Amino acid sequence: MITLKLLLSAPLLLNVQGEGGGCLKFQNYATEIDFKFVSAPIEYNYTRTRKTLTNQARERTRSWVAQNKGHSWVSGSGDYKQWHTNGVTEGSMSVQSEAELIALPYDRFGAYYCPYVKRLKIRVNYASVIKIAREIKKGTCEFDAVMEHELKHHDANEIVSQTLADRMEADIPKMIDFMESKYILRSDVPQTFEIIKEGLRDALQVYSKEISTKMDEFNGHIDTPDEYRRVAQSCK
Repeated sequence: MITLKLLLSAPLLLNVQGEGGGCLKFQNYATEIDFKFVSAPIEYNYTRTRKTLTNQARERTRSWVAQNKGHSWVSGSGDYKQWHTNGVTEGSMSVQSEAELIALPYDRFGAYYCPYVKRLKIRVNYASVIKIAREIKKGTCEFDAVMEHELKHHDANEIVSQTLADRMEADIPKMIDFMESKYILRSDVPQTFEIIKEGLRDALQVYSKEISTKMDEFNGHIDTPDEYRRVAQSCK
């Protein structure tokens, strides 16, 4: 079973400078982009009781059983209140960004300026916490079966996060080019920097929402009646 927590943080550090240059076709440097995807080592927690895990997952279990009640194994396993949860994988993703913005004069009189993203640092972080009920002892067949299932969730989440992070990295230069495309009045520099800041933050939010949706989709292919039946019957 999988639950997902999304955290989003995008602080931007602004630095205004006024040294020669021009807009896009006159720009004589490329934005310095430092992008990394970081997957933390899995954190394991064996302190929760089966009752605690079951209560935390109760509503999700009720919904899942109702959705799959047409499956013979599910219908033969009783009401959702008779089900219990032995393991849970919680995926947590965060995005941090730090940018240095500059404004360079467009004309010789300094009436118009070009806004640029000089440097951009982005970290996409993924982490999993796998919780297995403390009643299930390490080294037993039941423990291994539950762990195998939960690791499938971790792998799915990591693949989704990495894939979307790769796409984010490929799209960032295009987004920056769009934001840098027009020159502005000198008096509009502070306001434009705020617009760029919000644009970058909004872009990160779009990718974060898509990652959440894709994780739900991938994990739905793992939490199938046949997979649950396999886990339940693997040690009999």
